Amino acid sequence: MTRPPWQGNVTVTSEQAATIVSGAVKALQIGEVKDGGSVWMVSIKYNDKVVMTVLLGKLNTPTSGDALKAVQDSIGRGWSAGEPKQHGFTYNVPIVDANGNAVGNIRVDGRTGDITAGF
Repeated sequence: MTRPPWQGNVTVTSEQAATIVSGAVKALQIGEVKDGGSVWMVSIKYNDKVVMTVLLGKLNTPTSGDALKAVQDSIGRGWSAGEPKQHGFTYNVPIVDANGNAVGNIRVDGRTGDITAGF
């Protein structure tokens, strides 16, 4: 059986990627709110680096303050790590809100276990 070339170099398991992100969720902080035309883009930081962006439509959050408050409220109700999906050397780990909705993804380097920032 031939395995893909990247598979032999990944040292982090899917379970480890989920554990890494689960630990990081507690330390996530809200960054800037930027205007993206029809959406607000709220950056989420880990160790002072942007690791995820939450997109919010302007219909339900007409101002940047509304978008900021919506994300603050969502984090306050609890976020958790979902089931990681491996793409090459990277795991995309969904961040799930208290209602079971994915609000974004955090990437974990499958070779080092580091959370990837600034994509």
